Amino acid sequence: MFRTIKGRTSGIFKTSDDLFLDITNAISDADRYRTEFKYRIGTIILHRTKNDTYDVVDGQQRIISLVLLKQCLETGI
Repeated sequence: MFRTIKGRTSGIFKTSDDLFLDITNAISDADRYRTEFKYRIGTIILHRTKNDTYDVVDGQQRIISLVLLKQCLETGI
């Protein structure tokens, strides 16, 4: 189980659309320059608690964006 620690809301991407567009551009650049596709989304920092849950210290927006991306890819949206 994961919980988020309130008060940590900074990030590069303002919306999930920004993230999707950035990934699309990175894929296009890799194709254009014939390089291996690599994409770094950033770090996610978790803190394990005594009762075997995890607090999300940093990266809540990244986790949500990745889950949304996964859902879009699975459902074909």
